Amino acid sequence: MATTFLYRCPNTRQTVQGWSAEDVSDDDEYQSIACLACAQAHLVNPKTGKVLGAEENAISSTTLGVAAALWSLRMIHSLRLKTNHQLMT
Repeated sequence: MATTFLYRCPNTRQTVQGWSAEDVSDDDEYQSIACLACAQAHLVNPKTGKVLGAEENAISSTTLGVAAALWSLRMIHSLRLKTNHQLMT
């Protein structure tokens, strides 16, 4: 019986739906899945959704987005300070 499951693509960090035509009963069984998010193959455990070789402590895209936004604000602030300094001199 076909089984559907969710896993997180290690390349895009998106949640992706996969499916297996085989009955999934073993916690240590990984299957090669063609990822719809990045078009690459991943070894996924259909029962747990765990991707073999994926980093457990990878930085999320949300964290990277916040860091980029803070960096942009810091750069804007720095440019404003330089502009104000040039106007005063």
